Amino acid sequence: IATDGYYTFTMNTETLTYTLVAYDATAAASYTTIGIIGSATPSGWDASTALTQSAPAFNSHVWSLDLLILNEGEAKFRADNLWTKNWGSNTAFSGVGVQEGANIPVAKSKYKVYFNDLDGSYLLIPNQE
Repeated sequence: IATDGYYTFTMNTETLTYTLVAYDATAAASYTTIGIIGSATPSGWDASTALTQSAPAFNSHVWSLDLLILNEGEAKFRADNLWTKNWGSNTAFSGVGVQEGANIPVAKSKYKVYFNDLDGSYLLIPNQE
C-alpha cells in the first residue's frame, strides 16, 4: 500500500479477488469509551460493559474484549455510555451495526468481542477460554 491510512478491504472467496479502497477517516469521531450493552450482557440494559481500545499506533478505532460471558439475549454497542451514538444489527456473531439498528441476537457462550467504530463492524467469537 503506497499511502498510510485506513482502507476498506473486500475479498471475494468465490473468485479469489480482492479490492482495497481508501477510507477518509479525517472527520471520524473519537470516543472515550465503547461498550456492549443489552439483556445478554452482565449488567443487562442498565450499564455498558467497556471494551478496551487498541493502541493508537495500531488503530484507535478498534475495540475488544478478550473474554466476556454473554447470556441468551440481545446486545448493542454504544459510545461514551450514552444512547446518542449506538450500533446494532439483526445478525448474530458478525455484521455491521448501524445507528439505532436492531438488537444483535446473542446465544449463551464465552466470547471474544471486536468492534470497529469507523464502520460499525463487529465480531463475536464464541466458546473462548
